[in-house]
Amino acid sequence: MLDIAVRLGDRLFTWRRQAVGRPVTAQVRLESGGVVLRTETVGMDVWSHDLTQALVQHAQAHAATVELLHRLTLPDQP
Repeated sequence: MLDIAVRLGDRLFTWRRQAVGRPVTAQVRLESGGVVLRTETVGMDVWSHDLTQALVQHAQAHAATVELLHRLTLPDQP
């Protein structure tokens, strides 16, 4: 069995294949406070699109944090 899981914020993206040659099951799970609110089985196109969007949002949020910390701690640096 092969599993891939990526947790970003309140969503868990999972990709599971029971064995080589078997079809892939892609799911997106929404959680809040450790409680699963919704689990959707989606196509790989939807899964990869949604995961990509979540990764971009995560990267943008952290880039802003890094920039702010840089300005606060190294104000004389370009």
